[in-house]
Amino acid sequence: MDVPFIDLHGQLDDCREVLEKEILSVVRSCRYILGDRGRTLEETIARECRTKHAIGVASGTDALIFALSALGLQRGRKVVVPAFTFCASVSAIVRAGGEPLFVDIDDRTFNLNIEQALNADGDIAGYLPVHLYGLPAEISTLVEFAHKKGRFVLEDCAQAYGATLDRKPVGSIGDAGILSFYPTKNLSAIGDAGMILTNDDGIDKLCRLLRNHGEEIRYHHSVLGRNSRLDEIQAAALLAKLPHVAKWNERRREIALMYNQGLNDIDGLTLPCEPRRCRHVYNLYVIRTSRRDELNDFLRKRGIGTGIYYPVGMHKQPIFSQYVPAGLEFPITEKVCETVLALPMFPHLADAQVEYVIKSIHEYFRSP
Repeated sequence: MDVPFIDLHGQLDDCREVLEKEILSVVRSCRYILGDRGRTLEETIARECRTKHAIGVASGTDALIFALSALGLQRGRKVVVPAFTFCASVSAIVRAGGEPLFVDIDDRTFNLNIEQALNADGDIAGYLPVHLYGLPAEISTLVEFAHKKGRFVLEDCAQAYGATLDRKPVGSIGDAGILSFYPTKNLSAIGDAGMILTNDDGIDKLCRLLRNHGEEIRYHHSVLGRNSRLDEIQAAALLAKLPHVAKWNERRREIALMYNQGLNDIDGLTLPCEPRRCRHVYNLYVIRTSRRDELNDFLRKRGIGTGIYYPVGMHKQPIFSQYVPAGLEFPITEKVCETVLALPMFPHLADAQVEYVIKSIHEYFRSP
């Protein structure tokens, strides 16, 4: 049996008729940029995420850069960020003029170590917690602390659309949040797209300028912006998929429960956790084992797709080495990089496929 790591065909089948109709309608309208569908998408996402504003942009990376700029990040000031994340979380800080201040992660959740973040030293402008793999980082204390210090909190929700902390949607807890609609996300476009979430009118206004060449009035540019607009075809695709996302997220949680129940008796295997205050949406289902590489090879030979998110911490990336003081260590990040393995996870996985993955993992751990 073949079990792909991810397969998007099922999503397409769920909304094919509406999706194709809406895309054709956009093509026939000849209105491709900053049109009605984009506005409708922004209003709908803002409502779903319980924020006042949502600003569509060309990618989650641009959303991070614009949000950091709109939050007032000044050149050379530091933003606290986990060492274990995707590159965009860190590169956006540098591109916005700041400097990353790395902290380690929690060894159960893989999210930002809140205690280390609270105790971080330096000229800190703000914090960029990442809701990794679809699990909310427990940032309530961090937000309260940051505001007392006059600092911002920007939530990276790229992998966590639909996740909640204390029943609050991620992206609505800090000063702003960002979404990625990359094709592998829980809510995905048919290309690149992203969004900024905020309750702040000033952030909303500036981000709208930044995404459109800084243009406030036609051909009058008040800030140095970029060309980064969420186009109407992507908006149409996202609107077609939105009614299905809650069902898809519930199916992800069902698959995660099957994995949890089927794998929880294997010694040497650590499964994802879900703290009581959090609702995980399992963009990725990531296990840990010291035998990661051997297990990975074993599963792939049996037709099971896997992924390693992430094999190298950001503190060890050459492009960020200048921001890491000599001798500073991130032991949890480095241990996690050596042991994490993502199993197949997408809402149209069949029960039989999940059971095959579970059976195969048991076979591996029974082997000498």
